Amino acid sequence: MIKKTKSVLTPEMIGKLAEKGINALRLSRKQKQELLTSGLEEIYALHDLQKQNIPLLENAEVEVLMERYFKPALKHAETHRDAIWVKLLEKTVKIFDFGPGWAQGSPAFALRGEAKRPSVTMHKEIGRLTLHLELINRADRLADIRLCLTDDSKRDKTSFEAELLKSERCVESITAKAGEYFVLSRIELGEYTIRVRDNHGEIASFQIRMD
Repeated sequence: MIKKTKSVLTPEMIGKLAEKGINALRLSRKQKQELLTSGLEEIYALHDLQKQNIPLLENAEVEVLMERYFKPALKHAETHRDAIWVKLLEKTVKIFDFGPGWAQGSPAFALRGEAKRPSVTMHKEIGRLTLHLELINRADRLADIRLCLTDDSKRDKTSFEAELLKSERCVESITAKAGEYFVLSRIELGEYTIRVRDNHGEIASFQIRMD
């Protein structure tokens, strides 16, 4: 059996020669030889094809071809993003949605020695650490955000740093020492990102939407 040698003229090269002529490419001696022996037939066929009135493909046909030859790659965006969505009403705060791992309620904010405002609390366990969140309605489309980080091994609040970002720009950055809360007062409603880290690096990053 004789093995057929691979063509030195690719379909892309044939198409460019048919469209722009022989001077469109710098062909090697071997490529020129193949062009003279068999490649010209393909170029003439392309010229004849251009003269034909070929109807456009239907949308359904285009979708089938795109699905067959251009399958979308899997993206990390398919995973559920870590986000919390709350609605601040006149005298209450309601949770609309929250990301995986979060649970409503927080023992860290169960007792506070001050007049209680409408608020919601949540917490999320991250290894031996637990992140506590409280959103307080201050009316006039303003809110307070409180964070607390507890260490299960020490059974007490631990130090951390947190940033509040809006549109990738830092609005405020605060360091909370052991036993303290991270407090952001009178924040305008909107969409934010909060990043929490300790001495070992980032602990959590999540989004908050307050309407």
